[in-house]
Amino acid sequence: MVTRPTPDSAKSTHILAAALALLWLAAGGYSQDAVSSPCSNNNAGCQHMCSLYEDIYSDLAYKCSCYTGYQLAEDKHKCDLIDEFLLYSQSSIIGGTLLKNISEGYTEAILPVPARYGCMGLDFDAHADYIYFSEFDSARYIYRIYRNGTHRETILFSKYERMDDLSIDWVTKNLYYIDTNKGTLNVLSTRNVTNKRVLLQNESITRLVLHPNKGYIFFSEYGVSRVNMDGSNLISFKYTGLYWNIGLAIDFAADRLYWCEPNQNLIYHSNLDLTDVISIKSRWINSPRLITTHKDWMYIINNYGSNSIIKLHKLTGKLEDKIEVQSHDDDFSKLYNLKIYSKYEQLIDNTHPCSMAANYGGCQKLCFAVPSNKSITSSLKAICGCLIGEKVDSDGKTCVDESKALTDSKDMVDSKAVIVSVSGDASRNIQYRYVTFVCFALVYLFTI
Repeated sequence: MVTRPTPDSAKSTHILAAALALLWLAAGGYSQDAVSSPCSNNNAGCQHMCSLYEDIYSDLAYKCSCYTGYQLAEDKHKCDLIDEFLLYSQSSIIGGTLLKNISEGYTEAILPVPARYGCMGLDFDAHADYIYFSEFDSARYIYRIYRNGTHRETILFSKYERMDDLSIDWVTKNLYYIDTNKGTLNVLSTRNVTNKRVLLQNESITRLVLHPNKGYIFFSEYGVSRVNMDGSNLISFKYTGLYWNIGLAIDFAADRLYWCEPNQNLIYHSNLDLTDVISIKSRWINSPRLITTHKDWMYIINNYGSNSIIKLHKLTGKLEDKIEVQSHDDDFSKLYNLKIYSKYEQLIDNTHPCSMAANYGGCQKLCFAVPSNKSITSSLKAICGCLIGEKVDSDGKTCVDESKALTDSKDMVDSKAVIVSVSGDASRNIQYRYVTFVCFALVYLFTI
């Protein structure tokens, strides 16, 4: 009688054969010719990444590349931190792109920063490597995050404010922002966020830029206005037909203010006192809504629906380049903010009276650098500021309570204040509620 193998025994035989084959391979029965890799020897000297490719002679070659946020140095091996790039926001991310495509086809200058509800206001402090932004969720939050995407923290949360735009004073570390719900211009110290106050009220401000080394704030409000850093000496440049949402930028090297306006195909620039207004016309300027400047160039974003950043000469409007922003979502066409991240754009005057070197003017809470006179070439002086309900003491530095400044308005109460009732009736009501609670507790204990 012939015994046929069962399926289980046949399966076991196959497994045994496969195991023996593997043992044979491991013992050297099969070998692959070794190939020398340039990257295997100390990463070929590449600081970050080493990649292999086949050159024109069919030989194995290598090239170095860098992590996001870095670019190859001149020796093509080391990696340098990207210190200048276009910083922008889309509907759900904050991104950065190189000013020139000089990194082997890579264009991203930073890792994308998620903005859960969309980014409204955007600015940066290149000295501290911080990016500041407010989100669309009723614009109730202001955050800051390191440019490498780490250490996200909340700078401000408010149930009553809508922070639609913001700008950081990189010298004093004061953050200025617009509250469109109440029409106010506000300031807080990022060194101590409880130091916060209102500077201007009853305004229709939409965009905001600062010139810390001159002591000026510029904002758009059916025209262009200028005010000192402490909210004093307001002047306006308004004319009929000017749109309310005007893009603003400052050419710090030339001390010129630039602005654009969606209803006109023009870019304007003027002195810091809003005199000597010059217009620039170019076929590349088509309903411009955002603008920033850097060295000899201005970068603009035209009407909604464009994901291109147009690089033009800042005096002639001659086209230099078109920079396409990478899409990170389906709503890629909406670019909401545009800045040039660069320390070159955030120089600090050595004589600045509110700088860290000057101990922030010696002020206890807020230091404002304002012009000594009305001239745009004026030197700066330090003015100390306090919170609502306080005044600067006789020493000009510290803050003391000002009893006559009490207010019951929720809009004007300092964010750190705790409201305590001092009314006799209110105190008795609290006592009665406490006694009632104790009585109920005793009754419950005796009945169980």
